[in-house]
Amino acid sequence: MFEDVEEIKTAEGKSDLHFYYNREERIARAPRNVQQYYENPSSMQPVRGIKIFFTKQNRFILIALIFFVAFAWIYSTINRSRDQIVINDVVYDLSAFSYEEEVYITIKSHFKNPKKADSALPFTANIFAVNSDNQVQEKIILEGTSDPASESAVRTKVRDFDIKRIDVILDSQNDSKELSAFVKR
Repeated sequence: MFEDVEEIKTAEGKSDLHFYYNREERIARAPRNVQQYYENPSSMQPVRGIKIFFTKQNRFILIALIFFVAFAWIYSTINRSRDQIVINDVVYDLSAFSYEEEVYITIKSHFKNPKKADSALPFTANIFAVNSDNQVQEKIILEGTSDPASESAVRTKVRDFDIKRIDVILDSQNDSKELSAFVKR
């Protein structure tokens, strides 16, 4: 089967593998930490506790961990939910859910500090029902008042034509802000 292949032969008296130096020569040619280990094996104790982050090898892990935590904190503060806003010390919450063939929309309002509030504040809500193609499917205008004594709510419903999001422009005492909430199915 292998008649045409020549066998490689070594020179007479020499073997294929040869170990040219002894243990002391191997240790002398080893890296510095290996030499330190063989000089005093008890000096190589494992690093435990908080000191693990200050070793040369683990400094990269510490820096990466700090960057990851900073990124998560910045992302969580920037990407807040847009379903709650504050206008003139009044907190407005928007919620929307789907049931059967309709989407029910609720705007709740309550004062942050009801003791400081002296009278009810009127507000106007322009509600836009946005479908899956990002087109405004329906527009509704609601008016309500924020009562300082209790939580008040304004509710309405729209037909569900694959509505995925509700956008609201809320006007209260010459101040206008936007709310947005995804429809819970």
